[in-house]
Amino acid sequence: MNTITINGVEYTEREKSKSATYSIIKMMSVYLAMMSDLTIKQTKSLKGANPDVNIIWEFELIQQKKSNLQRSQRDWVIREFNKRFKAI
Repeated sequence: MNTITINGVEYTEREKSKSATYSIIKMMSVYLAMMSDLTIKQTKSLKGANPDVNIIWEFELIQQKKSNLQRSQRDWVIREFNKRFKAI
């Protein structure tokens, strides 16, 4: 497993295990988004998601209080980082 160090704390990637329930919920959310005339891109933008952001780099900047992202984007970066990595 890959490990990274951010501000003196080591992190390792979490194992990826998605259950069948997760897949069903994901498909249902896509269906509901289509039914409400929202595209997937619009749905992601409502959540503050920004797929062009380097999560590791921005997480480090957030920890150092040097990030220039909006609050919703910072929250998204932290949430995504914690989904993908765990502290050792």
